[in-house]
Amino acid sequence: MTTPDNTPTRSTANAHEGQTAADTNFLERYFSPRIPCTYTRKKVLAEGLQQEVSPEYLRLLEKDWDMHLTDHPIYLTKRVIETCQIPDQRVPDEEKGRLWDLLNVLDFALDNSLCNPIDFPVSFGAPKAKPDVTLRAVWTTVDIDNPTSAITVKMPDED
Repeated sequence: MTTPDNTPTRSTANAHEGQTAADTNFLERYFSPRIPCTYTRKKVLAEGLQQEVSPEYLRLLEKDWDMHLTDHPIYLTKRVIETCQIPDQRVPDEEKGRLWDLLNVLDFALDNSLCNPIDFPVSFGAPKAKPDVTLRAVWTTVDIDNPTSAITVKMPDED
């Protein structure tokens, strides 16, 4: 296509040989380098669907228990957090103990696996506690604008 003064239009100027303007518009529309929609970790954290495990707590675990989880941020989904919560709050430290159990098993699973994602079972110990739960650790990035490695712990059926 050309304009009245015979200069090529943008569509035909960018078209490859044998391509029509309609073909070029189709390619630009559906294969654009722009990302049309993103659901970032920032949004997930703001909505309360994930929570980061405190880096201070991870450093304490590394110091006191020789766990090696401080190299990457660790995020837990809301369902995993709910799994760690105790319906009977008579023992206030029990929830911290469950988080410790989860992180301890995660540390072991990360040390002994080369795959991604990693499914690992967690037993929360007490005889009347919830039964063993299988969790999934996924290596991912912190966010779309931060390519640093992170670990997300979620239930196996969560996206």
